[in-house]
Amino acid sequence: MESRACKEEQERAQGAKACMQLVVTDGFLPGTPVWLRAMEVFRDPYYRQFYIEDLETLEARYHFIQHV
Repeated sequence: MESRACKEEQERAQGAKACMQLVVTDGFLPGTPVWLRAMEVFRDPYYRQFYIEDLETLEARYHFIQHV
């Protein structure tokens, strides 16, 4: 049971890390307002999944972070 919880936590952390790497790749450096807002948004696994799977352009990702 404990192993399963640990695995789920690792998956969540990897998803959040992937999102934040994409944010930095888009040019929003750590500590900037957009980067900080992304940290808040990506606490929710639904938003992480949507961000990675459905948003294809920089503009769409930026708008998503700003308006969620």
